[in-house]
Amino acid sequence: MVQQYSSDSPIKSKELDKFNRFPFAERVSHVISKRTDPSSIIIGIYGVWGEGKTSVLNFMEEELNKSQNIVTIKFNPWRFGEEEQMLLGFFDILASAIDRSLKTGVEKIGDVFGKYVKPVAKIINKEGIAEGISSFLTTADIDDLRSRIESILEEEKKRIVVLIDDIDRLEKREIHALFRLIKLTADFKYTAYVLAFDKEIVTSSLQERYGSGNKEAGEAFLEKIIQVPLNLPAISSQDLLQHCVDGINEALAISDINLETEEAQIFMKNFYYFTDRINTPRKSKLYTNILMFSLPILRNEVNTVDLMLIEGLRIFYPHIYDCIKNQPHIFVDNVRYEHLKERNKQILDELFKGYSDKEIEYIKNLLLFLFPQLNAIFNNSTYGSEWITVWTENKRACSKKYFQRYFSYSIPNNDISDELIDKFLNKIPDRCIEESTEHLSGMINKKNALSALQKINASILNCTSDHFKSLAAILMKIGPSLPNVQSFYGLDNPYSFVCIVIGNCIQEICIEEKIPFTIDLLETQSDLGFACQCFSYLPRDTEKYPNLKGFNTEEIDLIGHQLSNKAILELSQLKGDMLLYGENLKKLLYLCLEYNHNEIKDLISNIAKDNPSFCISLLDYFCNTVFSSDGTTRKGNFEKEQYESITKLVDPEIMYSTLKEVFSELEIGSNYPYREDGEDTNVVKQYFWFYDKERMDYKGVN
Repeated sequence: MVQQYSSDSPIKSKELDKFNRFPFAERVSHVISKRTDPSSIIIGIYGVWGEGKTSVLNFMEEELNKSQNIVTIKFNPWRFGEEEQMLLGFFDILASAIDRSLKTGVEKIGDVFGKYVKPVAKIINKEGIAEGISSFLTTADIDDLRSRIESILEEEKKRIVVLIDDIDRLEKREIHALFRLIKLTADFKYTAYVLAFDKEIVTSSLQERYGSGNKEAGEAFLEKIIQVPLNLPAISSQDLLQHCVDGINEALAISDINLETEEAQIFMKNFYYFTDRINTPRKSKLYTNILMFSLPILRNEVNTVDLMLIEGLRIFYPHIYDCIKNQPHIFVDNVRYEHLKERNKQILDELFKGYSDKEIEYIKNLLLFLFPQLNAIFNNSTYGSEWITVWTENKRACSKKYFQRYFSYSIPNNDISDELIDKFLNKIPDRCIEESTEHLSGMINKKNALSALQKINASILNCTSDHFKSLAAILMKIGPSLPNVQSFYGLDNPYSFVCIVIGNCIQEICIEEKIPFTIDLLETQSDLGFACQCFSYLPRDTEKYPNLKGFNTEEIDLIGHQLSNKAILELSQLKGDMLLYGENLKKLLYLCLEYNHNEIKDLISNIAKDNPSFCISLLDYFCNTVFSSDGTTRKGNFEKEQYESITKLVDPEIMYSTLKEVFSELEIGSNYPYREDGEDTNVVKQYFWFYDKERMDYKGVN
């Protein structure tokens, strides 16, 4: 898609004149072209930046060029970096423009300027070029120069009109040089100057150079130069607003975004708070241009209404925008403590300084719409957690999950594009499982996996029954490769959360297909540890927690028996190598204990018999992992809970006798032998201690 940004370029055609500038330019041009007085005249056109001064000069140039006796020269001093370049550039442009209009045989003004001006400009100190030339010309018979130029113009019946723009974009010293240049040349007959600038900016610059340095001094200097001061006609607020709305609609159309009626109404209601700030065409264009940029980038990734309003803050209230961007906690956190509310209120009150009461009220209303949590500060009311879910579902700026997107114009590393997720889900019906699995695997990584799964989970209610089965199969394939991190009930762990999503898919499958599909899904998973993890997250229908879409107890037992049979078969083939399963081994063992208790106990007991190294590894495996403050880990003590777990798996007599053959001389005291650094036999001591105490009917450790 080609972006159709508005270049903010001044217009030249009156057909594009939306702000009624052409009639003004036309009247001024006619006054100049019909003027019979040969004396020079300097006209000032005053207007702030972005109000259309350049467009007026463009219109004037077009109109003046229609007169045979007018030679129009457009001079932009901003294009010249140095005062010398500006001065020589002005004379070069002036001379060449006039000479092009002269008849053959008449003395060329370029020759006149070349004789008197250029040699002097090269030898005079750059800090005073204009004054130096003026002084030189006086001593070098300036009357002769003036009379020769004026006679040429009179003979040719020509009037020179010099249009000078962008004066208010110059540096102060350049503004001073330009006005010295105008003083030097403006009293020539048959010449007119039209100067367009922001009066406040130029006055401020001149007052430091001339007079007492106050505003009145700068204005007094201007009054000596400008003979006809004209203010640009005011643009109606309605025209400006319509211009901005037209630009908004264009940005939406280019971005292929269609606002629903309710969305459009909400936007216009809140956009109203910007209307007083849309005071020039340039402001309007700045806003619509930024929408041309941001809307396509964040299409389908954020809430469109929120994005357009936040971009409005960026253009019309930049200090407010910067505060939101740099201090998000003020705007998105649910603040409950009074001292934090007061702190945030003080920050906002300081931020509002300098705005009128009306503007402050507008800003507050807009912020309360964008960030409802601010009600805790302004209205002493709060929103419950259910609202956070709603805001996230609607991709609002007040959602912590989406906030950063509005200011970075990109998807954070730990997030994933909503549009990518939608495309993935929409293409599932048209692809095989392998192709969709490859597609999803290419989209996610360690950082964004959780976000991707959360978004898939939020979208699955729109799926069909077949869609659910395909999605569950796809997630089952990628599940084992996902990051497995410590988390709160698996909600922050992609490895566990994908099991939740698979379970949510399964519960939506039609009832007659649900059980056979689930058994097949779990049994075909090559990673049995992950299959057990998924089994533990299957939706259940219990008396305490009813779920009509979940499995009842008998159905869970049926699925569990099927899966445990496969687990026992695989563990029996691995034998002592089963410890290579790592953390997943516990899931398999606990599953088998629940559904095939005797079979798994016989299997592990037979492996443990006469295999002390396996026994020690098994004891060590069941010890909890201890995390140190420096980030390292070590094995903790073998305690009562671990002893009871091992006893369910291995006949205690077999475990004891196997270990005794190797550690027959270990002395076990009456006190529990806590593990000491560097002593690997402690886990055996601890097992023996529990074994002896159990035989003595001593239960637990105080």
